Amino acid sequence: MAGVAGTTIPPGQPLEVSKVDMREIHKLRLAHLRARHALERSWWHVAVQNYLVCYELVEQAGDAHATEFFGAQLSECYARMGLIGKADLYRELV
Repeated sequence: MAGVAGTTIPPGQPLEVSKVDMREIHKLRLAHLRARHALERSWWHVAVQNYLVCYELVEQAGDAHATEFFGAQLSECYARMGLIGKADLYRELV
């Protein structure tokens, strides 16, 4: 069975995911859900707080695509809050 990055996992052998990775994934998912919930209610400061958590987690993980996505989300939130300088900062990262 092909695994991550072309590695082979023997049949019957579970794919190992460290507990730290699972905690980070859980943290990312919760923050993203909270941010989306805040966007639906126009709670920009709450959305920014949670998108910053997402941005930092994916940046640490080295996921360029996700970093661009969360950077764009932050830019949009800051623009709606009237913080154009911060919006431009994150827009430049996209």
